[in-house]
Amino acid sequence: FTYFNLAKLDKDYLKTDREQIRTLYLEGLKNTNNDYQLLQPFADYLVEIKNYSEALEYLKVLVIKIPSGNRQQILDRIQEVENLMKQPGT
Repeated sequence: FTYFNLAKLDKDYLKTDREQIRTLYLEGLKNTNNDYQLLQPFADYLVEIKNYSEALEYLKVLVIKIPSGNRQQILDRIQEVENLMKQPGT
């Protein structure tokens, strides 16, 4: 959770720039072998900043890594992001 907490601190309190937050998440994913507990908040962050294509990429990794009991939630999130990508102006 260290990388998640650092990213949250940077985003919420230090108001760090988006690219630095993204880099922090990517470093964490690299160091944790794409741990699903970091993939999910990273994908949510990417949706929040409207980076839908990259969010979709990581959600597709997450759906493979997450325990099967939570898989439907991620499949629903994938559908939601795909729908956001179809909206005009995105």
